[in-house]
Amino acid sequence: MAQNAGLRRAASEVVILVDGSVEFVDDGLQELCEALRDPAVGVTGPFGIVTDDLHEFHESAGPEVDAVEGYVMAFRRELVERGLRFDEKFKFYRTADIELSFQIKAMGLRATVTPMEVTRHEHRMWSSTPEVERDRLSKRNFYRFLDKWRGRTDLLVSRSTRR
Repeated sequence: MAQNAGLRRAASEVVILVDGSVEFVDDGLQELCEALRDPAVGVTGPFGIVTDDLHEFHESAGPEVDAVEGYVMAFRRELVERGLRFDEKFKFYRTADIELSFQIKAMGLRATVTPMEVTRHEHRMWSSTPEVERDRLSKRNFYRFLDKWRGRTDLLVSRSTRR
């Protein structure tokens, strides 16, 4: 997977992944780096999602979330050195970001939203993939995610707020 090759080659202290469909309106990169100065934050970005059951995810403004969507996500390179990688068996991008976020949360770190201005344009992979194929590949990835993380409700923000 090309993303993992990029992760392994990253040389900076902070790794920032940006989807080609996203355009920065302001200098949000500095805001992402600032958020990661908190050692408890493992991954951050402007698009967060939450779930109560690991089956349905909903957008959330945070500040703490269950996962950061891969349109823009930032984490410390030290996590890559600890083995953080995208699941190579995901053949489509959908859910790969959620799974990566859960790896980070399983390390005892938090996922947070860092508000920043971005413009989202058409996602070419989404729009160029026929709907039936999108559904099939998305479902396949999601089942793979569930196989790995089913039962890990201890990682959910909703769980930690109920204590």
